[in-house]
Amino acid sequence: MLAAKAIIEVYYGRRPRYSYFSGCSAGGRGAFNAAANYGEEYDGVVAGAPTRNMSGMVSRWAQAGQLMAPSPAKLASLYQAQLAQCDGGDGLIDGVIGNAAACRFDVSTLRCPAGVDGDSCLTDVEIEVVENLRNDLTLANGRVVYSRYGLGNPGPDSASSR
Repeated sequence: MLAAKAIIEVYYGRRPRYSYFSGCSAGGRGAFNAAANYGEEYDGVVAGAPTRNMSGMVSRWAQAGQLMAPSPAKLASLYQAQLAQCDGGDGLIDGVIGNAAACRFDVSTLRCPAGVDGDSCLTDVEIEVVENLRNDLTLANGRVVYSRYGLGNPGPDSASSR
């Protein structure tokens, strides 16, 4: 930042009037760093989607990468069922789960009947995978390493089926 301000001063003949830092994801983490360590150098800092817990996030990715996710069609069915149950939780039925914290959707309600496997139901293994990802990643002592993943809209196919 100091070098940038010096270059601006040489080029324009004066120092910048305002200085801002904006970053997202790893840049959001950098924005936290900038605010904490160099706050006096900035007039404002925007930290978008900062990944403050990188080791926990990598642990969750490693664990999730070992799981066999349900097919896109099954995820779309899961999303639609969750939307049908939880959309009105914020008082407005608008195709958006506006109060995800209040949504208590039970994934096992989509369990396939014995001997059946289709796009509108989940096998026991798929239910286990979804429930795993919807719970916090914890150590044996219960300490949360990384927060659970939410199951948002899996893509355009689920939106178009409404």
